[in-house]
Amino acid sequence: RALAAKIVKMSTGIGGLSSPTTSAAAPDPSEFWDDDFRPLQSAGTSILKALREDETSPQGDLYRRILSTAASTSTSASSNSTGLDPPPNHHYFPNGHWKHSQSVPLPAYLQEQMHQAKMATLMGLFEEAQMAWMTMDDTIYLWSYHSSGTENDFLYFQVPSKQPIVSAGLARPKAGVFTSAVEWCLVVTTKEEAMLCALARKQHQQLTAIPTKFVIPSDWVSFLSVTSTKDGRIFLGGQDGNLYELDYDLLLEAHDGHALDVPAQLDAFYDGSSGVCPAQLSDVSAAPSILESGKRAFNSILNSSRQPPRKCRKLNHSQSAFSSLMPDFVRSLTSAIFGDSTTTGAGPIVQMVVDEERQVLYTLSSRGWICALDIAEKPKVTLCATLDTPATARLYLEAVSRGRMYPPSTSAHNREGNLKFPGGGEAAQAGVGGMEGARRILKMVEQAKAAQGRRGRQPPNSILTPQAIEVVPTRESTRITLVAIAAGGMRYYLTSLHENTLGTGPAPQPFGTPRHRQSIKPHSRMTFCHIRAPPSLSDSDTNNTATSYSPNQPADQKVDAACYRLGVFFAAFQKLPTNTTTTPPPVGNVLVVASADSRAMEQVKSNQKENNNSNTAVPTNTVTYLTPGGVCETVSFPLALTNRSGTSNTNAVLPGGRIWQICMETSQNAKSKVLGLALRSKTPTDAELGYGMAPAYVPPSKRASKKNNSSDSKALATSQQQSATSLALSIMTNLLLSRPVKYGIDQGNGGSESSGKSATMYRISNRIGADGFSLSAADSKAGAGVGATRSARLSPWLLAPEVVPLSPMALQYLEASSTSFLALNAGGLHEIQCPSALQQLASLIMSAGANARTDPNVTKFFEEYGYAEGCAMCFFLAMHPTSSKDLKEYAMRAALSRAYRPNLAQSGTGQQATSNDPWVPIGYTFSSSALYDGLTLAVARLLRPFWHKPAVVVTEGRVVKRGFSTTTTPAKVELLLDDDVIDEILGPLDSMQQVIRRVFSKAVENVPLSRNASSNDEMEIDGDNYFLTRMLEFQRRGQNQGGPSAVLGPSEANELAHHIEERNIHCLYRLVSRSSQLLELLSHLRRAHSMPDLPEVDWGQLHGISAAQLVQTREGQERLESTLNSLVTSASVKNTSAEAKEVASVLSEQCYYFFSAGSRFAYFGFQSAQDALYTPPEQRSRRIALTNDAVDSLRNAAKYWYSPSLITGRLLRTSDDESYDKIAERALRCDSPLAKACDLLFGLDEVAALVEICWYTSANFQKKSTSTELVTWRNPSGEYHWEKGLYHRRQNPNEAPSSSSSTAMGTNVVAEDAIKTCHALVFYYLTKLLDSPFNTDKYRLGEDMVAVCAAADDNLFLHRFYEQLLQTNHTDVLLRINSPSLEKWLAAEKKDNLELLLRYYQIQEKNVEAGQVAWQHANRADADVDLNERIEYLVQAVDCFNRALTLGQGDRNDVHFKVKQSEERLSIARLQGRVLQSIPASKYEVSQETTKELQFTLLTASRLLNEFAMPYDLYESCLLILHACKHSESQLIEQLWKSILCEEVFPCTTKSEQAFRALRGFSEGSFFSGPTIQINDGSESASLALFEDGHWMKTLEGTVIRLGEEVYGPSGEKFAFPVEFITQCLEELRLAYGLAAGKAEAEKTQTWALTVLVSAGVEHVVALRGYEAMVERQNHSAMGVDPSKRLEQIQVVISMLESFEAAAKAGRVVGASSAAEQMLDAYNSGAILGNIDDYRSQLQNLPVDVTAEERRLSFLESTLRNRYGL
Repeated sequence: RALAAKIVKMSTGIGGLSSPTTSAAAPDPSEFWDDDFRPLQSAGTSILKALREDETSPQGDLYRRILSTAASTSTSASSNSTGLDPPPNHHYFPNGHWKHSQSVPLPAYLQEQMHQAKMATLMGLFEEAQMAWMTMDDTIYLWSYHSSGTENDFLYFQVPSKQPIVSAGLARPKAGVFTSAVEWCLVVTTKEEAMLCALARKQHQQLTAIPTKFVIPSDWVSFLSVTSTKDGRIFLGGQDGNLYELDYDLLLEAHDGHALDVPAQLDAFYDGSSGVCPAQLSDVSAAPSILESGKRAFNSILNSSRQPPRKCRKLNHSQSAFSSLMPDFVRSLTSAIFGDSTTTGAGPIVQMVVDEERQVLYTLSSRGWICALDIAEKPKVTLCATLDTPATARLYLEAVSRGRMYPPSTSAHNREGNLKFPGGGEAAQAGVGGMEGARRILKMVEQAKAAQGRRGRQPPNSILTPQAIEVVPTRESTRITLVAIAAGGMRYYLTSLHENTLGTGPAPQPFGTPRHRQSIKPHSRMTFCHIRAPPSLSDSDTNNTATSYSPNQPADQKVDAACYRLGVFFAAFQKLPTNTTTTPPPVGNVLVVASADSRAMEQVKSNQKENNNSNTAVPTNTVTYLTPGGVCETVSFPLALTNRSGTSNTNAVLPGGRIWQICMETSQNAKSKVLGLALRSKTPTDAELGYGMAPAYVPPSKRASKKNNSSDSKALATSQQQSATSLALSIMTNLLLSRPVKYGIDQGNGGSESSGKSATMYRISNRIGADGFSLSAADSKAGAGVGATRSARLSPWLLAPEVVPLSPMALQYLEASSTSFLALNAGGLHEIQCPSALQQLASLIMSAGANARTDPNVTKFFEEYGYAEGCAMCFFLAMHPTSSKDLKEYAMRAALSRAYRPNLAQSGTGQQATSNDPWVPIGYTFSSSALYDGLTLAVARLLRPFWHKPAVVVTEGRVVKRGFSTTTTPAKVELLLDDDVIDEILGPLDSMQQVIRRVFSKAVENVPLSRNASSNDEMEIDGDNYFLTRMLEFQRRGQNQGGPSAVLGPSEANELAHHIEERNIHCLYRLVSRSSQLLELLSHLRRAHSMPDLPEVDWGQLHGISAAQLVQTREGQERLESTLNSLVTSASVKNTSAEAKEVASVLSEQCYYFFSAGSRFAYFGFQSAQDALYTPPEQRSRRIALTNDAVDSLRNAAKYWYSPSLITGRLLRTSDDESYDKIAERALRCDSPLAKACDLLFGLDEVAALVEICWYTSANFQKKSTSTELVTWRNPSGEYHWEKGLYHRRQNPNEAPSSSSSTAMGTNVVAEDAIKTCHALVFYYLTKLLDSPFNTDKYRLGEDMVAVCAAADDNLFLHRFYEQLLQTNHTDVLLRINSPSLEKWLAAEKKDNLELLLRYYQIQEKNVEAGQVAWQHANRADADVDLNERIEYLVQAVDCFNRALTLGQGDRNDVHFKVKQSEERLSIARLQGRVLQSIPASKYEVSQETTKELQFTLLTASRLLNEFAMPYDLYESCLLILHACKHSESQLIEQLWKSILCEEVFPCTTKSEQAFRALRGFSEGSFFSGPTIQINDGSESASLALFEDGHWMKTLEGTVIRLGEEVYGPSGEKFAFPVEFITQCLEELRLAYGLAAGKAEAEKTQTWALTVLVSAGVEHVVALRGYEAMVERQNHSAMGVDPSKRLEQIQVVISMLESFEAAAKAGRVVGASSAAEQMLDAYNSGAILGNIDDYRSQLQNLPVDVTAEERRLSFLESTLRNRYGL
């Protein structure tokens, strides 16, 4: 509890200082294990750090050793406090233990022949072939280092011309010239010629020398030196100072301009070193035509068995353009007469060396000049720089002797190189013994000049003149390129690179960069970087203990032979007589070895430190290092202890006389491909690592969509028309591609399918990445060409990492246990050996035995090399296969006893430390133990060969064009490792895994500080995890608390430090074990690809992905899972071998980190499903059982599918609007296991299982997973409990990406894409079933599938399901689903299309809801709905509500109200439609906004009347609106009617003045102000209608009738049709018409008003009463009536009565009843007869003749009485 309280306070601040992270939530340490890949990435960070430490080691690069300055550092000799090792206090070969191992005398036969030599004897070593050679006059003898010395153990070659041999060399044979039996080419030169001799071996026999015809003349010039390149180019150094080349070859037809045939080009593409091949090849005949090749083609046809002619020529690369035109003898003569003026230097070329890595040839002349020539551009050789080495060395020494801190400038004209002091003047002085040493050397030079008696010219034997040159490989230095060894033993460190690249080294260049732009191209001037003086033969102690010597240039010694290799200087010195010596020096050479060393002057202060394994105290030294600068070395005398007397003699000479040559013996380990990989392994920068993974390569066959049957048949018909030649070439191409002939016979475009056989997608190259990847997939300027889908181009740092200088300790486990140098003289071959540091530690440990824990020698070794390095070497000893059981045990004891504890300490005063590690408290710094650091170093060095290299490189195939058809060859696959290399890497890695298990069992068997899943504060944790409980609890609660600072107690800090260390070791173990399984997996994939009954491995998924990415990242895991699932799920059950069926079991047992239990479930599920499909129908029970097994297995497999790329079948996102069909088809085509499972279940008609498996899979990618507990197989051998389901679990289940999140197109697929694919597969098969004919078995199966889908509880799926049914025109199926979810979805998601919801309610017989939806849609204001559509929905609303009333649905009163409301709204809407139609015809200009509002908005009656109808003079619409609203304002209604009638009459013209006045008076009371009425006197034609014509009467009659039919309704609703007022208006117009047209017309129209009213629906009786009321009012207002006018009025009434009687007789319907019924009612009531009597009385009172009128009344009365009387 106290510790927890302190952690709370620590989270807020340390030492009273507020923490900068107080406001942020503290990370939960237990969450470290939630992500399976976080521990791997944590360990990967440590590995990356260790790899970079090896690359930046002070002892790694020779240039860095020269750079060392006189800086002093003070540190502890152990890593117990800070966790950091001191600067390494060691040398390459510890203590300089160089000893003479053995001497092998020359074979007896050669010794005998040597004494018989007449003219000259030469000797030397061919280092690459491990052979020695010796010439005796005209014969050269060669024998192996390890021969027994018998006569049969050597071979010889005798010059046919008997000329003495001048020089000899060995070269590799050129490609294509000799057979494979020829291993080497021996080059022998004489005074007259240079010749080539083939060294061949038949089977396992010895080499045999076979003379060849490749001979060139020397033209009086002796070739003094010979060298060659790896590709067989041979260079000769002439005595005339010229550089020559012996060029030989076969005169193949390629030299005549004919390209290689297609098979040869494809072979070069797939298996060649460069892999360069055109993207498109044309299949033309390989035989040249006679017209093109002439005689040679003719001869080849006649004599095909004749061997091709050979050529051999001498090329002079030093001659000028003019001299090349002269014959050889003329050039030689002029050279003899006028002197030597070659461009390569002064004097004969005595030595040449080739820098293969930088493609530079160096030559050394007898006068010490060094030339650098560029040989990269074959066959061109370009001289780049010439260095007068002695003169430049003299300038260097003069600058040092004067104490200059910076070198002086030099002149290029004098062939002097640039001078540079990389470590400053102090380092330059350290190399030659200070200023005094430099002065002494210069004095010796001057003395030698005086002794020669030649002034003004450097003597040939000057101690400054180089005697040998050695190339510095890039594994030793990226900046120093050459070491020259002077006659006095001094070494010159030179570089041919530009001086600007010396700071950081040459930058890597992209492939295809021109040579003149490459940073490794030799510069025009060489740079002189450093001089290291040799040790004196008298500067060693009597015990031969290697010491760090003081450089000095002795005056009494001369170098006869020397060799420099990887920091070791091996020289054979000859003692020279001096003036002070009285006895001559011994005959022979003294061997001296100078090894690189970083040991400097030390000042040691001893302390005591508590041991971490006991209570005893052990000394720990605080050392101050004073590095002198320059190249520090220690000297050793290998022959000093060889005296039999036991005395030490450093001047002991090697018997056998002068040493001819010294070289390093090449061990078998040096040829290891793993070592080559480790050397070419420069760690990428952070920027390069940030590039991410290369995109997967998708073969064209997977990109192309499946063709339909018609196109397939068409393609088949086309393919049958191909010629036999094309088919034969196709078969031959498949044979070349290392696949069975049945694969890939394709007559169409690349990637097409033929006869059901899928085309071959990949071919594995015979070339592996361990030999160097080809350049075909390099990121270069050259494109891939047309017709092929390109694979992603890879950067140079990934495809071809640079060779990087490493710490000398980094590759010990790959190199030999000892290093040997060989020296050759007449006495034989002498071997000098030195054990490696690893071997020396093994010897010390075995000597200590059980006391290895406390042995002082072992402790001293750890102190010298650093404790971390010592622990790393102990791990290598414990895992090495040659180590004994005791050595393994003692080595780990030695490491554990010196490991020291991890440390968790407070930061220094005033510091506020923060850490990315959530387990390290704020304000504390964690330092790991030396044991963990050593383990990290060891693991990093094991992983280095393959860690940051692509496991697979894929290059798209080539397009072969044959006539009008093309074929795409398979993509080329280059694997980084083959089985042999994998075994070589895997052995140590597995051994290291076992060591970690054994030594760190506590950290490995359980997950340190893990917790069980719990959301409570108190977690149930067992064992040591209780500590984490306290830490977590108080870190969470302490975020918002303040208070005084608190610190951890010593025991608490120590406990937490141990937990952190255990976690780090556990992470490292996970990384090692996963890397080991990755190598196993790659081996199994290569083997599976070669099985014809298994599908091809989809190598494109792994293209360009490094091993580190495959091991550490989730995306790498997904790529591998996709590849594995494609492999095991695509195999057919039929014709599958037992070996192929065993693949899944092997993968699940040996590669379970990558091959999940889900993959194995899928494998067995697919097998059962395919078995069920192939089961005959009569075996129904077996088919059912197999189907059930398949469903169960696939259901369990689906619970393990957590990879989006695995489910989708793709790596990158596509367009968001991609259809489900395309998504499903791609998943099927791209080997998605889910898609294949669905396809099989669909074939078995298991649609319910299909939907269920898709649900399980989609749930894996959602926040709330519905998946049940995972089912696992039995644990593989050795699997820990925490490994169950590791790397196959869900990632961050509480933070799964939302399905609505948007991700850019082209990025990696995410969970949303996987979910969409799951849904797409369901919809794909559902659509197939529903598209079947109605009422078939397939259609019914589709309906069953719909029912299953509709029962889902996943809203996202349901919504997509509903949408899919709509998109596929299965709306009727959708609306038949009775689901509340569907109802909500339609209401929420389809609110813009309420027709669906309306139809849904109608189909489901929910009339009230349907009416409500129709009402809402008609009245919606959030969208522009057309008015006609609104009216339609109002009609449907009325119908639905009425149907609901009929069926008794809903509350009756409420439904009744809705019916009434809908009807009223409908009437207004219809009126709005009339307004919309009428407005365009109005006299006013109508705006678009007005029209739009009327067309798309449902207006209220008030707005419709006041804002639209009235302003635009739409009087009819106004009247109808008032009628609909039951607005009975009579004055407004009469005014509207008057306006309506005026619209029908006006404008007009009349000839009658009376009519004009009458019309003027009629317009009063309307909305017309001053209507247009004109009087036409006949003088001109009128433009308006003539009123007297009466045409207006018809239109007016129609208007009144139409309106009457609409507004003259039942009782109480006749207010909008005022009969009396309308009658009056009509009568006024009739009278005006009578005034204009005459009396006759007036009499004809007497009943016109009555006729109009009756036609409008007004009853006759009502019309009569209206007329009578009008007449009564007129008469009353006139105060008396004119008899004639009254007669006329009565005549009108009589006419109305006659018309009424006629209508009644005819039975016409008027208004709501028939005219007969109205007449009967009037007759029965006495009204009609009373009216007749009344009008008869009025006639009698008139003073005019009324006989006719009385007669009409009497006849009418008689008729009525006869018809209706009793």
